[in-house]
Amino acid sequence: MDRSSNLKYWLVELGDLYYAGGLKRISPLKDAFSLEFVSDESLAFPFIEEVFASDIAAKCGGLVIEREMTLEEYPVYYERHNNYINSEEEWNNEQMHAIIDDLTRRNE
Repeated sequence: MDRSSNLKYWLVELGDLYYAGGLKRISPLKDAFSLEFVSDESLAFPFIEEVFASDIAAKCGGLVIEREMTLEEYPVYYERHNNYINSEEEWNNEQMHAIIDDLTRRNE
């Protein structure tokens, strides 16, 4: 398949927000779930199957919107989304190091 060929994908839109992914949580309640939304469409999760986008939209009351990009653009888009989602752990680590550094300075 030609890398300049178009690829359809779907986003879930909720008002001015876009679905970015499910939050990793352990819930004591069977049907509880957490979803993350972003205000920038370029960070939204790109569903390559409409049915999965429809499932999430049904859970949150959102709308499924269709988009297209080239096969060449897809890895760049997906990597940007993935880097955003994975940045939470990096942010937590930075915060922990800043707290430890601050406590260490106070105790010197």
